[in-house]
Amino acid sequence: MGNCQAAWEVASPIRRILSNRSVSVVQAVLS
Repeated sequence: MGNCQAAWEVASPIRRILSNRSVSVVQAVLS
């Protein structure tokens, strides 16, 4: 279970970056 926790901690900032990028793309398309 510890390995899964470590993987989640690593993926969290990556998911945040991807979500921010997708939001930027959507705003660019709408504007």
